[in-house]
Amino acid sequence: MRHRLTILAIFSCLFVANAFVHGAGNDAMNRCHLDWHRNSAWPKPFTLIDRQGVCSPFALMATRGWQRQSTITNYHFDHVTQQLTEAGQLKVLEILKTNPRDQRMVVMVRGRTDQDTASRRESIAEVAINGTRDRYNPQIMEIDIEPRAWPAEEIEAIGNQWNLTMPKPRLPEMQSTVSGDL
Repeated sequence: MRHRLTILAIFSCLFVANAFVHGAGNDAMNRCHLDWHRNSAWPKPFTLIDRQGVCSPFALMATRGWQRQSTITNYHFDHVTQQLTEAGQLKVLEILKTNPRDQRMVVMVRGRTDQDTASRRESIAEVAINGTRDRYNPQIMEIDIEPRAWPAEEIEAIGNQWNLTMPKPRLPEMQSTVSGDL
């Protein structure tokens, strides 16, 4: 048994020595050295790529959120004249006064016809120019698909109905405990 282990060890040493002589060992050693350095510096080469991959959806979500916040829907226009209602005028002024400068773009849902869309665009521009101190003429973007929204009257009706059906607050009955042993 002892002789077999000795012979196995000698052949192993000869095999490794032969690999080093013919260059295979150098490749293996170089690969080990390269892998060690890669493992030592592991997170640094990939953090920028990973951060960009994680942050890019958030940037898109923020842009879409500002777009939705800045959208003037059909509820903001009079259905006959296509002029902004009072709520629409306030919404345009809110966009131009409170949004960050790079997000001061008014997004408008197109009308049924090109003439309706042009009337809507003129109404928004007029309110923007007359309603701001610096007579700001905003960038107006048109979209075809109206975001899902509810009229304020429906939202108020739901809130009022909720308040009517809410039970009155009640505290539990007080239980008096009379004890002579204090």
